[in-house]
Amino acid sequence: MCLLDDKNIITTFNPAFKHYFTVPGEEELPTLHFPELLSNVDELQSLLADIRSAKNPPQTTLDVECKVGYKTVWFHCLFVRLTDQRDTKRNPKQEQLVEVILHDVTERAEREQQTRFEADHDPLTGLLNRRAGEKRLKKALRECIKHNEHLVLMMIDLDKFKPINDTYGHEAGDKVLIEIAHRFKTLFHEKNDMCIRLGGDEFIVAQQIKTYDKTETQQKAIALLNELQQQVSISNTKTCAVGASIGIAIAPYDGNELHQLMHNGDKTLYHVKETGRGKVAFYDDIKN
Repeated sequence: MCLLDDKNIITTFNPAFKHYFTVPGEEELPTLHFPELLSNVDELQSLLADIRSAKNPPQTTLDVECKVGYKTVWFHCLFVRLTDQRDTKRNPKQEQLVEVILHDVTERAEREQQTRFEADHDPLTGLLNRRAGEKRLKKALRECIKHNEHLVLMMIDLDKFKPINDTYGHEAGDKVLIEIAHRFKTLFHEKNDMCIRLGGDEFIVAQQIKTYDKTETQQKAIALLNELQQQVSISNTKTCAVGASIGIAIAPYDGNELHQLMHNGDKTLYHVKETGRGKVAFYDDIKN
């Protein structure tokens, strides 16, 4: 529990508050400015300003993440504007205090995060699953259209994967898929990159970019193709190799709706598979 003045400076706190927010090895709080002690500084500043406004309810709650040293902690915070009865006991010209009561909900938050992760990710590869992936792609596409940006959509189908399952078994096939997913994430790991397993040996890699350069995109796709062709170890004594075919569609040029963009990417992918596999093609090169 703590008490904040009108500048959101902590004026009073109890021992439990100090215990949670004191960095191990230190005796004092790292800062007395409450929003900086947690995360989401601007959001907290705005929330505290709203609480102090007489037209708003005198209390509200918020779940907040913060880092104390190397540890991440989640708190359920109750923010309370002092009541009129408490105000009359003070000089009315004094700042309006806000009381904060915090409950540690880290265990619950971690469970919820794990549940969300499992719901959104393929259990074998750890990539986004079809449902979550399409949701992310739709959001990215909306943002691209709004901000005059581009969405690069690579539809990917592994080559020579079925013979691995048939020859070495599904456990070997799973090892290959796990390694392939790792290679996706190694090459495409930026904030606006998306790696999705549609199912089986079908994948999408997408990038939300400000400026589209076809040559640069082609180089990235070829680098991915080369990486996917490298040997995969399936046991102490055996290795195997797969390849891939990649069809690329670019929004908004090749579609400003996801179903249209994916359809054109798929069409390009199957053009690659029908003309020799193991290559990269762009929709704008085949559409005519």
